[in-house]
Amino acid sequence: PRLDYSGGASCPSLLLEPQRTNLVSYSESMNQYTPVNGTIIPNALTSPEGLLNAVKFAENSANNLHYFDSNSISVTSGTKYTISVFAKYNGRFLTFQGSSPLGGAFATFNLQNGTIEQESVGTASIEEMSNDWYRCSIIVQMTQTANAVMSILLNDSATGGRSRSYQGNGTSGVYLYGFQVEAGSYPTSYIPTYGTS
Repeated sequence: PRLDYSGGASCPSLLLEPQRTNLVSYSESMNQYTPVNGTIIPNALTSPEGLLNAVKFAENSANNLHYFDSNSISVTSGTKYTISVFAKYNGRFLTFQGSSPLGGAFATFNLQNGTIEQESVGTASIEEMSNDWYRCSIIVQMTQTANAVMSILLNDSATGGRSRSYQGNGTSGVYLYGFQVEAGSYPTSYIPTYGTS
């Protein structure tokens, strides 16, 4: 059995969860994805797991979008999917943006104060973890059966919109760990992947 100490509980309860599959290929080694106008540096910070396995996603100096896409994920129309990642502030806001089959899901998270700045289509949430980490997630119902991607973008503005181009400084960004896409209406415990779902 797994024990749940959430909410600061000193006496835990049983953590009972359904079986889920993480549909992203690289949940930890996000440097396997190809960033656009940025770099993904592995083993850059201690993750919520307590190991040196979080990545740093940093912008370059381009005046453009700064993002990377997940692998292609097969989704089913009418099914709810939950997209989540653990994130820590390093000078930028974090934005999720889904392709068309993901209903155009969109949310921007403020990693300094733990708030959701913008959201549309899906239902976003942010959960505070230890050491200034947050688990950011968005739940969205699929509009078609197709292949989809989830983009993770850097944003220099809380209200920058979906396609926020800005002048990068070459260093700012976010720390990331535990990228997860799962069929279901809420995020479950983290499921690590290393090259396959």
